[in-house]
Amino acid sequence: MTSTPADQHSARPAPAWLIYRDMVRTRLFEERCVRGYQEGIVRGAVYPSGGQEAIGVAACYALERRDWVIPSLRTRGAFFARGLSTTEQFRALLGSPKANNAFREAPHHSSSPEHGLVPGSTMLGGQLPVAAGLALSAKLDGRSAVALAFMGDGTLGAGDVYETMNIAAVWKLPLIVVCENNHWQIMVPWHRVRVHEETTGYAEAFGLLARQVDGNDAFDVYHSTRWARDRALSGRPVYLDCVTFRTAIYSTQFGEPRRKNPPDTDSWKGRDPVARMAEWLLSNGGRTPDQLSKLREEVALEVEQSLEIVLSEIRAAEQEAEV
Repeated sequence: MTSTPADQHSARPAPAWLIYRDMVRTRLFEERCVRGYQEGIVRGAVYPSGGQEAIGVAACYALERRDWVIPSLRTRGAFFARGLSTTEQFRALLGSPKANNAFREAPHHSSSPEHGLVPGSTMLGGQLPVAAGLALSAKLDGRSAVALAFMGDGTLGAGDVYETMNIAAVWKLPLIVVCENNHWQIMVPWHRVRVHEETTGYAEAFGLLARQVDGNDAFDVYHSTRWARDRALSGRPVYLDCVTFRTAIYSTQFGEPRRKNPPDTDSWKGRDPVARMAEWLLSNGGRTPDQLSKLREEVALEVEQSLEIVLSEIRAAEQEAEV
């Protein structure tokens, strides 16, 4: 695992332990959501980010509190990194009366302005123009802030993406686009929908700065996002091509639509971002196996307790409605 990209002059130390904690939290939370969906407890759709957790978590830790974030399908880690709790996220998925999204189902439809989170779009690609608008408002107001929008590589099929890239470059907007390039568009592999596996060229053609990133290396994601933020604030919007792979199911509603187990799944599991960060913490971060085990136990307990809290809220509301 790398520690910084080649140009690290703008980097600050990555909060490795916090990033690891929220990657673990993301994974355990989503695994519980999948089981909860099968049990009929979780009503909202869940798009697990298994194998991709480093992108949403590390990118958001690289931002400032005044920046805006627009999540996509598999960036639940962004919610944790921006400060939302497991309880708040269960409320949204289970339809608690205390949910801040009025149970709009998919997590990327949620918003939390106090955490700098803006709702995503059901129409993939539709979040990019919104991000450009936020970036424009920051520029017009003279605020030192950026807007960061996540997208999947399949979203390159949406015209909104290219219109946004063009206007962002022409207007020199403080915009960062983070592509979770996991090589699949639902059930279709990348080579059946585009010529190039690497996606930086799509952004460079419109004048954005672009960099390919190891999306399974939390440090590379973090420091590349810090670099991107500096460049975006200087008037050059940035596109980060975060190469990764989805090892989890597509969603709780559709299961796994890839007809055959992709032949490279096993090799990508060997590059698991959570395991790689754990290895780094043991070798370089001064952490012990007991500390890592304790953290996982604490997060697992937190997830179960949060789930019970939200289920209790729902039961209480149902009882009150019956009176």
